[in-house]
Order: sequence, then structure tokens, then C-alpha cells
Amino acid sequence: ALELDLIKVKGKTVPVRIFALLGRKDLKESAAFREREAAHNEMLAAYRGREWDKAGELLEQCRKASPNLSALYAIYEDRIKNFKAAPPAPDWDGTYTATSK
Repeated sequence: ALELDLIKVKGKTVPVRIFALLGRKDLKESAAFREREAAHNEMLAAYRGREWDKAGELLEQCRKASPNLSALYAIYEDRIKNFKAAPPAPDWDGTYTATSK
């Protein structure tokens, strides 16, 4: 499994981590998956740490390693672009707040 996002859904105040299930235990234990997971987690950390340029660079690595998650990485690319233009509030904790159900 890989963490996809930390979100608050409409009407809720507590964020929830959401994950993608990608395969069996043998996949998780493979060297290739561990590399994909490390790059993905590093990208999430850069994104949540407001390191927009670093997160963008890591997105490219993630896309190459996990083409099946290209739609997710497109979402993060769009968010990063928007946050570079209009940074989130100082108290932003990396949580995405959904505006509709």
C-alpha cells in the first residue's frame, strides 16, 4: 500500500490518511517497490513541507516508477503549481480539504 493523501472531507474536521492497495506481501518486500515507496514518501514529505520545487522534481521520479499512479501525480502537480502561485496559510498542515462529497 502507498499513502495517497491526507484529506478532510466536507463536514469533517479531522483529516484521514487514504491509501492505495497495490499488491501482495511479496510485492511490498521487493526492492523495486521499496524504491518506489521511498520516492513517493519523499515527495509527500516535500509537498507537506512546502518544498514545492523539490516535490515537483520528485513527482517526475514517481511518475516514471509508478505510471499506474499518473492521475494521482497529476493532482499533486496541479496543487504544487497552485501553491507556488498562492501559498497556503501559515497553519496549513499538508491536509487537502475536499469541498464536496
